[in-house]
Amino acid sequence: MQLKAEKDNYFTKDEIQQMIKPLLCPVGAKIVDGSCTCPELAVVTNGMCTCPPYSSVVDDKCQCGQYAAMTKYGCECRDDMAMQPNGVCVCPNPSQVVIDDMCQCPVKGQILNGICQCQDGAAIVNNECQCPIDSVTVNNGPMT
Repeated sequence: MQLKAEKDNYFTKDEIQQMIKPLLCPVGAKIVDGSCTCPELAVVTNGMCTCPPYSSVVDDKCQCGQYAAMTKYGCECRDDMAMQPNGVCVCPNPSQVVIDDMCQCPVKGQILNGICQCQDGAAIVNNECQCPIDSVTVNNGPMT
């Protein structure tokens, strides 16, 4: 910002305020219409704009990740999912995957003893049970 000094090389009160305002704003704030403004939903904590737990700033707003919603306590996963320490919502059963926006077994998988499993040597690849490259499925039965 280019400032013009008044006579005798003194700055006006308004010019001084404009120079020091960025130094007085909380970390992470922007000056909007002459005022310090934190991202939407952020609060000032210890001189910093702070988003609620498990959220981050996207497009000047504190936002939750996929499958989470903002609550008064911060981001929370929907009821059928669990939050990892990094704030990412995942299916609570590690063998489940998200298909059609729901936690479920991979395509062609089934639940055995509470765990999603593929049949006879198949492996989960791209959210579905697939035969090894050198084998084929015969009538949806065991691989050969």
